[in-house]
Amino acid sequence: MPKVDSAIIRFDIRKKSLVEKDDLFDFFTVVNAGFSQKRKKVGNFLGKYFGIDVKLLLGDIDPNRRSETFEIEEWIKITKNFQKFVK
Repeated sequence: MPKVDSAIIRFDIRKKSLVEKDDLFDFFTVVNAGFSQKRKKVGNFLGKYFGIDVKLLLGDIDPNRRSETFEIEEWIKITKNFQKFVK
């Protein structure tokens, strides 16, 4: 017998997007920057990437975390902070 593992994935489509249509470009800009150095702690590079103080960019999010540990809601929060200081 082959040693194969299987899995089933279920996708639920949301009725309303978590990210507003007008914020999509900024959201993906921030997320792409966050994953550009995903093995590093975001506090060590994300603020420098945008030229913004990391405390202002992250708010109350722990700067010692890595990008892959963030929830979508946290990326949205960072995007909102990014928009305050860039636009």
